[in-house]
Amino acid sequence: MRAIDELMASPDAALVGVAGTIIGQYGLMRSVISRGPEKFVVDHVALSDALLARARELEPANPQWPHNLQQLRELRATANQAK
Repeated sequence: MRAIDELMASPDAALVGVAGTIIGQYGLMRSVISRGPEKFVVDHVALSDALLARARELEPANPQWPHNLQQLRELRATANQAK
C-alpha cells in the first residue's frame, strides 16, 4: 500500500504510467490464469486506470498514456469475452 501511495504522489509521469501499464497487464494475466482463491490485495483494474490517469495529468501532451489505457481496456474486454 505504501508503494501505491508513493506512485500516486510521484511527479514522474514515466514511472507512474509504466507502473500502471505493467500492473494492468500483469493483473489481467493473473486473473485469466488463476481463477482459484488467490486474489490480488488491490483491484488491479482500478489501480492501473488510476495510475495511467495520473500519468496523463502529469504529462497531458503525451499520447502514450491514453493509448496504454485504451489498450488495457481492449485486452480486458477480450479476456472477459473468452470467459
